[in-house]
Amino acid sequence: MNTEKIKTIGHTDRLFLRVTSSVDTQIMYKLKSDPKLIQYTGGQPLKFKAEASVFLDSYNHYQNMIEVDVL
Repeated sequence: MNTEKIKTIGHTDRLFLRVTSSVDTQIMYKLKSDPKLIQYTGGQPLKFKAEASVFLDSYNHYQNMIEVDVL
């Protein structure tokens, strides 16, 4: 059982935004190891699940995000 607390960014009735976490490792691996997807996003496909964990840990594009009101 994963007890990691997930930080919520915002939500609407139809959309829930949250910060990525270790629970996203498997789906990130599937996405970033798919050659058909990589042809549109660039980079090299991942070969190991551990690479997805490293990617998520280093993906900090939203850490300094300004808080905004969700409509």
